[in-house]
Amino acid sequence: MEVSITINGEKKSIRAGILSVNSLYETAECGGEQIFLSRKDDIDIPLLPEEYLVVYGGEEFVIGKNNTENNPPLRKGVHFRFNGSDLALERAKITGKTLKEHDKDIPMGRLFVDIEGGVDIEVADDMIMVIQDKESYFVIPPSDSDDLDLIDVEECGKHERRPPKGKRYRIRIDRDKYRVDSEKITGTAILELAGKNFQEWSLNQKFRGGKREKIKADDVVDLTHPGVERFETVRLQAQQGEIAYELPEEDIEYLDAHYSSRWKKTSEGNGKYGLIIENFPLPGGYTLEESTLMVLIPSGYPGSGLDMFYFDPPLNRSDGQAIGCSDSIETHFARQWQRWSRHYQWNPGSDFLVNHIEYVRNELEKEVS
Repeated sequence: MEVSITINGEKKSIRAGILSVNSLYETAECGGEQIFLSRKDDIDIPLLPEEYLVVYGGEEFVIGKNNTENNPPLRKGVHFRFNGSDLALERAKITGKTLKEHDKDIPMGRLFVDIEGGVDIEVADDMIMVIQDKESYFVIPPSDSDDLDLIDVEECGKHERRPPKGKRYRIRIDRDKYRVDSEKITGTAILELAGKNFQEWSLNQKFRGGKREKIKADDVVDLTHPGVERFETVRLQAQQGEIAYELPEEDIEYLDAHYSSRWKKTSEGNGKYGLIIENFPLPGGYTLEESTLMVLIPSGYPGSGLDMFYFDPPLNRSDGQAIGCSDSIETHFARQWQRWSRHYQWNPGSDFLVNHIEYVRNELEKEVS
């Protein structure tokens, strides 16, 4: 896109984006004198041919002799956006490498300048940038050495970085990663990458912090949307001999880490599903040290909430006092269970089985405290 700038009061047309100062000298035809970036109510910044600046349109430049240092301290400093937050520098010139080092999480990542309405541009470590107040820069995790222009969407999401536009992307579907050659992709195309379809599977988009959004076949997903981490598939119908529900990956990781081989999914074949954890440890204050925990899993989980929990054998307090709201015995999965009638507000997108089991542990401790 062509924009207008002013050099010594004369308007000139120039392409917006990162500009080599050397090309600005060629445009200005300044006859051996120096070009300065004019700053209102502050010192003009002398520009050198080996430097770079971002042109948005409306910049004013003047030509003259330099009587100051090449990167002078500014009276007001330069104020711009960096990783979504405000950053102020005393001087306007900085290398890409030094600017990246302001990122405490990934100082060795890749630096981009956010070009509003255009393709974001990567800034090399050795580029000397002349920063303006209106600019915005961000750092994303480095790519694999064998595919340097590939943007890992999950890594960006984990580090709270918005993936830049106009690049190739790596997305994660369940446990596997796939390459996408466009910043936008349909739900159908995402499932096709994983060898699945919407007749047998549903698709969720997971964001940083646990939030999920359901994706339909014709929905267009923007991979540059901030906070996206990965995609998850859930089978709609059971295969022969299979229990027809799947758990989010963080649930599985939690269960494997804390309960190893002691947990399993179960079903009665009539649309009733559950999760069982054998040898679930109990806090002090009960007559047993462990019991079997069961949680009923409703259709539509995790969008549908978990409620209550069950034990077999039943729990009793060691002091002989009755346990509140736990005197009902119910039969599920050909087994009798003591029902603990405990309820709380379920928040779809942020609450999962992980939260529910921690809630169980807290309720057990609270009962005998």
